[in-house]
Amino acid sequence: MLVTNSIQRYLSPMYIFIFEAFMVRCCGAIVILIGLSGCQTTARKNINPPTAAANKPTEDPSPILNDNSLPVKDVLEEGFCYDDIYATYLQAKYRSDKKSSIAKIKSRRRRKRARETAKSQSLFYARKTLVGGTSPYFGALPVIANNKVEFWMRYFKTRGRRTFIKWLVRSESFRDLVIPILEQEGLPPELFFLAMIESGFSNTASSRVRATGTWQFMSRTAKSYDLKINHWIDERRDPVKSTVAAARYLKDLYVRFGDWYLAMAAYNAGPGKVRSAIRRAKSRDFWEISNTRYIRKETKHYVPKVLAALNLAYNTKLHGFDVQKNPADVTPTSYVKLNRPIQIDEVATKLNLPLKTIKRWNPEIIRNITPPIRNGAPYSMRLPKTLVAAFTEIQDSLTDIEVTDVLMHKIRRGETLSAIARRYKVPVRKIKAINPKLRARALRIGKKIAVPIPGVVTKKRAGTKKTNDGEMG
Repeated sequence: MLVTNSIQRYLSPMYIFIFEAFMVRCCGAIVILIGLSGCQTTARKNINPPTAAANKPTEDPSPILNDNSLPVKDVLEEGFCYDDIYATYLQAKYRSDKKSSIAKIKSRRRRKRARETAKSQSLFYARKTLVGGTSPYFGALPVIANNKVEFWMRYFKTRGRRTFIKWLVRSESFRDLVIPILEQEGLPPELFFLAMIESGFSNTASSRVRATGTWQFMSRTAKSYDLKINHWIDERRDPVKSTVAAARYLKDLYVRFGDWYLAMAAYNAGPGKVRSAIRRAKSRDFWEISNTRYIRKETKHYVPKVLAALNLAYNTKLHGFDVQKNPADVTPTSYVKLNRPIQIDEVATKLNLPLKTIKRWNPEIIRNITPPIRNGAPYSMRLPKTLVAAFTEIQDSLTDIEVTDVLMHKIRRGETLSAIARRYKVPVRKIKAINPKLRARALRIGKKIAVPIPGVVTKKRAGTKKTNDGEMG
């Protein structure tokens, strides 16, 4: 106890508390003063002692540096404490800020050099490697490797690697089929990669807006370029027929815009949207338009995606991809002529083939039956050349099928399935059978459904003949 019992009699508790706090402070100050005097004594004894050894030059193997790169002891005032613990504290104080600032400066310089290097490498890659006569398909289409293209190149090599490998494998099977058609139509063969971005070379691909096929045609555009779409076939899914139509469409877009980048953007967004963006942005440069809000984000990334796929596919091994052709993806170039409808599952059974294989060779066939013969023109079904002779042997043994014609009916407001059946004089069950996904209580206005039209027997002088008076949509 700092305060004795005799003093406590005359002081209140508050004064006792103040007195004890004052005494504690005084004791602490005395201890500090004693310590400093000890440090000064030690410093005077250790710094430049009056001996002959002091005249010899000595080197500090690990001098402590400050901001001016001078020893800390040269900065400190004479007579200050040179204790090792305090020296460590000074070193941390003087060096921490400097290290932090230097690290930030070095980091900024490093990022700047990385950007400049990436940019120079991209431009060199685009100008020296891609453009040239030795390239298998680079020519008329300008190749640019800017930051947006580099972004998608990195994506296809990292997060999107698995999907891109699938596309590359399929492209090996489609290249010999698609590129000759593009060249025959007078288009740059680089547009081959537009189909890669559109569908990944999947003939049965379908988008959320009902674009279908290898080149993702909308039904209205497809019909304007002579592709047939009805209950039996969808030629948007045929790689040859759709490529011919896509080449004609791209050619028209290039004539309209005079620039391949704008033509590709119009292929994705539609010519009306691109024409409006050009007018509002007052520019015909795709890269300037892509920096505005006048076109959708999907279209802004569409052209860079095509160029990124083109860059990576030029030398797959250079970018870490080693792919080979998958024989299952090869589309046959031989045909067999059919003068009557046949069931393709029966053909698969007699040729000892999986049904999905024949469907993959003929992706335009929607049903399991080949389309009815119209105007006496035979239907051509694809088969490999090695199977043409085998099919000829079994062709006569295939079951005869009487296929009634089909009318594509567009549902109107207030119509019911019973009313549609009464209108065309067919049973409701037949409409349901030909439209398995149709729900009678949930008919959607504007949706088209297939209605089987029964055959009509007509009599002529030479005898009777069964004909189809229906209309196929």
